[in-house]
Amino acid sequence: MAYPSEFTSRANFELAFTRIVRGQNQDYKRFYRHLLSSYQLALSDNLHDLIDDIKRGTYKPSPGTLIFEPKKSGILRPLRLLTLRDLVVYQAVANVLATSFQKVQKKYAFDKCFGAIFAGKSSPFFYTKWKTSYKKYNWSIKRAFKAGNDFVADFDLVSFYELIDHNLLRESLRRQVQNQELLNLLFDCLEMWSTNKKGAHIQHGIPQGPEPSAFLAECFLFYFDALKFKRAHYFRYVDDIKLMAKDEVAVRR
Repeated sequence: MAYPSEFTSRANFELAFTRIVRGQNQDYKRFYRHLLSSYQLALSDNLHDLIDDIKRGTYKPSPGTLIFEPKKSGILRPLRLLTLRDLVVYQAVANVLATSFQKVQKKYAFDKCFGAIFAGKSSPFFYTKWKTSYKKYNWSIKRAFKAGNDFVADFDLVSFYELIDHNLLRESLRRQVQNQELLNLLFDCLEMWSTNKKGAHIQHGIPQGPEPSAFLAECFLFYFDALKFKRAHYFRYVDDIKLMAKDEVAVRR
């Protein structure tokens, strides 16, 4: 089975590079600023060589570099730095996945889930502006509260990105993506990028920092968004979840 033409097209890889340049992940993107302008000088040749390597089966992902960035809370956030070449491939794969899952996400977008909302197939941005998404998230919570839902359960999924199981993620993606070669490429990359210090493949975790990872995380949680809770309202922003109800019993259930 060959790669889908929408993946290996020049237009898709050009869009991938554009979305990396325009990404909203500023803290992560700053590590690439000195590379982006250089890569863009010969963008046509660079993308031609990259697509050719993928088609011929000679493209191999490189191990990522793990660094730790302090949060305001004092906790360290693990970021996985990929080569720019790998980052372009990751975004090009994500472009195809996001288009395949767009209808699924629309069922829950701005109603149950509010983070990493795909901006659309032709948008130069991968996601809707996070400020817009977060504003709608807050507005939905306020509306539920004003309606009398003042019992709240507030929690997040600890180390969520690091613990996503590759086999379960693959099953989630396979529901919408039929091309096995594309999935094989993605999980060959994820396996390389999630190796431990000893070089062992640990079969879980997606790189924190690149924008495509947030969409993979969404695909992993769509089944959770589909759950129905009696007399309780459910709101999720990435891995932060709120359950709101008019009584404690509904929230606990």
